[in-house]
Amino acid sequence: MKRNYFLGAAAFGLLAFCSCSNDEGNVPEVGEQVIVLDMQDTDVLSTKSRPLLSTASKGADLVTDVQLLVFKKADGENQYKFEKKLKGISNWNNSSSSYNYGRKHELKLTGDDKLDKTGTYIILAVGQDESNETSVPAPFKIKTGQGGNKYVAAFDNADWTKGAVWNLASEPGDGFWQTTAVTYESDNKGVGEIFSGVSRPIEFTAKGGFSTTVLLKRQVAGVLGYFNRIPAKVDTDVVTSIRLVASNRNNALDLSNKLRIQADDAAQKQPTNDNKDYVVNGYNVADTTNDFDARFGVGDNNTRDAYAIYTIDLKEWFDWDNGTNDWKASALLEEKGEGDVALLGKTEGWHNALDAANANVTVADGSVLAGRFVIPFEKNTKNTFELQLLDANQKVLKTWSVKLDPMSQAGLDGDKVYNIYRNHLYQVGKRGNGDNPTNPGVDPDKPQPLDKDQELIIRINDQWEFIHDMEIE
Repeated sequence: MKRNYFLGAAAFGLLAFCSCSNDEGNVPEVGEQVIVLDMQDTDVLSTKSRPLLSTASKGADLVTDVQLLVFKKADGENQYKFEKKLKGISNWNNSSSSYNYGRKHELKLTGDDKLDKTGTYIILAVGQDESNETSVPAPFKIKTGQGGNKYVAAFDNADWTKGAVWNLASEPGDGFWQTTAVTYESDNKGVGEIFSGVSRPIEFTAKGGFSTTVLLKRQVAGVLGYFNRIPAKVDTDVVTSIRLVASNRNNALDLSNKLRIQADDAAQKQPTNDNKDYVVNGYNVADTTNDFDARFGVGDNNTRDAYAIYTIDLKEWFDWDNGTNDWKASALLEEKGEGDVALLGKTEGWHNALDAANANVTVADGSVLAGRFVIPFEKNTKNTFELQLLDANQKVLKTWSVKLDPMSQAGLDGDKVYNIYRNHLYQVGKRGNGDNPTNPGVDPDKPQPLDKDQELIIRINDQWEFIHDMEIE
């Protein structure tokens, strides 16, 4: 079979919310008030259920509803009081226009939406895909605090925000836009995407006009696994799945937590070292904290002390013999792994479980792929991630620790115990820029081989349009 490699950029795109007041420099003297919503996206890896798998759909394109709230400076350095809700955008994809880095929409304030130039204002906004509220994972709902929780599109009035004061220095769970708890389904541990951010204080012209740009930032993180050369057995036990587990998990987001003013890295075409935005904006709703659903270490699932991020059912990818409950010869590579272990990966007995045509979600022959968006969470005393091989009874047969390399720690984290930050992608195996058939070998996909006993390494880049690479040490 001809080898198909992933083509297109695989950077976990940014959708960052910040703003530069009067950046455009074109405010008309007649006093027009203009807000430019800028959803940047170098690329978002996504598929039908929104894990991070393909570049067929971009997050900026999949946002359907954007809502904007105006806050006015109140007493105290970080205090802003709710002023009004602006007219939202309910059809983002068709009302915005594409450009080199994503999509933009220009909103001109008229009538009651216009701001009084005597005040100091900032604009807070949220956008998400609400095309199918019943999908798994479903969009986030926002806590109103008044007997009802709403999707972004349902902000048809702002009664619940009257008198609300937003403290820019708030901690997760104390800010203004808090989501309700996510229910983690047993067959899908992921959450949807959601984007939010804040403008700089607006500066008016003499005639009351202004122009400000709001740049949306993704508020969830991404975790992706891309593997090949998978052991078919551990000793005599047959391997049937790969699972990534974590030591912590949050079930809610604070969309207004520490939304720093940040430069537009992609538009500048260079990194900005003074705008690192390592933010854990997730938290747990106390009365709905989820129980552990997995375990660390080799053995049976009697003691649960971990959370499952994703599970790859290898029987969906390779030829399985129901009669013998074992792998068919057509699925096994001719060469063996360390310790003379049979390996899954033969092209003859492999198929892309995500896309039978191996086109819209292209996977290298003999490899498997999975990904999820996750709510950012803080480190605790245990390893943040562990990769596992399981048998048909969910018994853990083999594990790998997932380490953070020294250059990525940046004084913030340890090697095996580290935070998961918003708008960062944590990746085992490389979904790179793709190999050009006319110039092979330049930047091919590099699935992570699992036929070795060494630890896995995460390498982190703090720029949003880059990925966190995990590979064998």
